[in-house]
Amino acid sequence: MLTFAPVVEDFWQGFLAGRSLAKRPGFRLTLNPGLADDRRVVIRTLPDGTVEAALHPAAAAAVALGPDADESGLRAALDREGIVLAELEHVWYYPVAERAAVEAEPLPPGLRALTDDDAEAFAAFHAANSEADRDEAFVELDHWAVFGQFEGDQLVSVASAYPWREAALADIGVLTTPSARGKGYGRAVVRAIAAHVYAQEHEPLYRCGDANAVSQATARSAGMAEYCTWQTVESAEDQ
Repeated sequence: MLTFAPVVEDFWQGFLAGRSLAKRPGFRLTLNPGLADDRRVVIRTLPDGTVEAALHPAAAAAVALGPDADESGLRAALDREGIVLAELEHVWYYPVAERAAVEAEPLPPGLRALTDDDAEAFAAFHAANSEADRDEAFVELDHWAVFGQFEGDQLVSVASAYPWREAALADIGVLTTPSARGKGYGRAVVRAIAAHVYAQEHEPLYRCGDANAVSQATARSAGMAEYCTWQTVESAEDQ
């Protein structure tokens, strides 16, 4: 069984803790008044299939589920009330046992931290990727930490990170230009920025959509392990 840093489960319990509304084998539903409106419904599925969900009191009142509720009943009630869930996301972290290897791994040639002095190279890199890929990756030069892989003078792969939701977690995004894919650059920049994240006393976090098989493969190749999938309510911008 994989072990993750304590900060990981502590963070998720901020969403999932609360008074029990329903509990049965493989399913738990709680009432959490501390959930924000944009997280008024949270559903987490662990690798073993266990589903843990939490509702804000307003959402709980709307769906009106009893103590015998299960996941299918919850999803049916949300659908009935017009509460739309966002795309399923896969959530990845490094197992505790992998941290030392990440921290000890030397940077390969051409890979380094980026600064404002790299703005021109980053702009060219940005233009070499599609708008859809840029939106999915959310990689920016002004993020908390940014690492990039160069081929000569050309920036071809970038990972950036920023603290997530005021926790000691740093959310990593990665993007590689189409012509440079398949060369291991995504793996390299993810591990490089993860080592930096550890040095800042944060835990690396990686998220990607259910349909993004390439991003899931990058997380796997970088040595991360899938911790869970999760869904929350769809934002107004996504509707």
